[in-house]
Amino acid sequence: MKRIKLLAMGALAFAMIGIFAPDAGASPVINFNAATAWASTYHPSAVQVSFRVATDTGTWVSDTNTASAVSSYCYGCDAVGVAVLIDLVGGPLSSVRVSNHANAFDGPNCVGCSALASAYAFVVAPDAPSQITLSPAGAEAIETIEQQVNADAWSGAPALWISDQINNEMAEVEAILANPNDVVVTSSQTNLPQVQINEFSSDQ
Repeated sequence: MKRIKLLAMGALAFAMIGIFAPDAGASPVINFNAATAWASTYHPSAVQVSFRVATDTGTWVSDTNTASAVSSYCYGCDAVGVAVLIDLVGGPLSSVRVSNHANAFDGPNCVGCSALASAYAFVVAPDAPSQITLSPAGAEAIETIEQQVNADAWSGAPALWISDQINNEMAEVEAILANPNDVVVTSSQTNLPQVQINEFSSDQ
């Protein structure tokens, strides 16, 4: 199994494979996933987790995945926004374009506040015509990680601890997506296509 891992850290992670100029007859895959948490005087603890798994078929991908967290006008407020997008795409793909970004902000008049935003996007695609899905075991493993991410986000623990936990859980996601027992590829070809994993992460 071949893996292509594109990892970008920072407020904005953006990557492109190939030239994003699909043919007129190309089939697009477009997904949008977002999590927004806003803590304030009347809502001092705000958490939102958006964890999405999509199964698509197409020749090019344009996905958007965003996480935002804001704390403002309060004392000791906490905001946590986590967005995770896993896109399984029956290939082959001519282009992968993912806008993945996280934005955390401690606003005005906020004392002892914290804001954590984490965004992770995975695009998984075979390099030849085929279908790709999670196996029952793979789907169960991803669901377990989704539950862990939610538990961490809602734990009330310090932002740094939550961030470290989520980073570890996303490493587990990557391992699942690289495991042929967890990701099933169906093809009419004699030799099964190789699977490419494109990972994008942003954490603030």
